[in-house]
Amino acid sequence: MTKQNHLDPIRRKPMLQRAGQVLFAMGIGHGIMSFVLFGDLLREIWIAGPGAGSSWTLDMMAAFWFIVFTWLMVILGLIITEAGRLGHLPFQRITGWSFLIVPTICGVFLPISGLWALMIPGAMMLWDRDSAKKSVSSQIM
Repeated sequence: MTKQNHLDPIRRKPMLQRAGQVLFAMGIGHGIMSFVLFGDLLREIWIAGPGAGSSWTLDMMAAFWFIVFTWLMVILGLIITEAGRLGHLPFQRITGWSFLIVPTICGVFLPISGLWALMIPGAMMLWDRDSAKKSVSSQIM
């Protein structure tokens, strides 16, 4: 029995890679929307400088967290894409389910939100997990 190379195309998970790419693209779109929606507020935050957060208005806080969430989506998208390339994402099932459950719970309180879009990469991660089982079992037989 030969040991498979960790970059062997058989082990790669294309749906997981696409889920990461979708999340990355969503993060870039989120960043663009940050500047479209909150450009003036982000400029005020920048001018106020470090340590001025205690004097921010609620709108400034919303703008700040909107841009922070952009970075989280981009970096997580890159991590998931690389995991798909390598053929492994630790905790893939819990990550996928989290991307389905969190928007659902948040949607109860804030139904008109872009958070629902996180369900797309979540479903893709769960779909890939199931299809990966089938491909592994077919290799064993």
